[in-house]
Amino acid sequence: MAKLIQGIKVEKIWYGGIGLARMSDGKRILIKWGALPWAVVDLRVVKQRKDYIEAHITKIHKYDPALLDGKIFCPHFFSMIGNEENSAGLAKWLWLM
Repeated sequence: MAKLIQGIKVEKIWYGGIGLARMSDGKRILIKWGALPWAVVDLRVVKQRKDYIEAHITKIHKYDPALLDGKIFCPHFFSMIGNEENSAGLAKWLWLM
């Protein structure tokens, strides 16, 4: 049977969408599939290594509602959208991508 870890807070998201959390002893936990920063979750250990643990989320106890309220997360990046004077520049910028 897989080991369960309860009440772990996700610290941040790493490259590829992998969540990072830490055990009380400082060991890193890499959380695949669906971790959100600052969420408190229960985990099922998938792999246990010397320096880190890989785990999947089994239950989400608490999350930051600001991340899931449907508003733009980075207002600085999206500030040009909807601005008439910048719309031509934005269209050109998107076309260059």
